[in-house]
Amino acid sequence: MESESTAASPPSSTDAVSAKMQEGFRNVLIQGGVGLLMGGMAGIVLSRGGPSSARKVLAGFGGGIGAGSAWTKCSISIDELLSASSSS
Repeated sequence: MESESTAASPPSSTDAVSAKMQEGFRNVLIQGGVGLLMGGMAGIVLSRGGPSSARKVLAGFGGGIGAGSAWTKCSISIDELLSASSSS
């Protein structure tokens, strides 16, 4: 019976922020990995031949862009959630 009463109550803002943070961390990992992969592929295509650190730089740059965009989306989502809950 106790689980029925907690399921009926709306989630608190702390729980909602926690859920958004978990989703954001998951997206950072996924989009960072995709960016790393895409940057690595771009490094292979753009810096052919010879030992060069350009491939590593491009892969790191792609990973940073992917992780940064995911974190920015998460931050905006949390800000919108908190501003909506404070105005209610």
